[in-house]
Amino acid sequence: MDDSGKLVIPIMYAHIIGMESNTSEYRWSKQYYKAAIGNRWGILDKDGKMMVAFIYDEVTDLRGSASLYTVRKNERYVSSKLH
Repeated sequence: MDDSGKLVIPIMYAHIIGMESNTSEYRWSKQYYKAAIGNRWGILDKDGKMMVAFIYDEVTDLRGSASLYTVRKNERYVSSKLH
């Protein structure tokens, strides 16, 4: 739900976690969220649009930037940046 109480991201995800946006203070980005459908992870934007497909074993946000992330699938890791 957004600040007004409107449902933005449908209730179909096992987990939804805000991605970290600042290392000096403990804050969460309202821009991107890592989420899971079953045991597969992906990334949503604040409007619920899929930014990274739900095909990964793990999504890790890199400290200091909500737009930098690493994904893991079958013990292979790849880092990238959301646009």
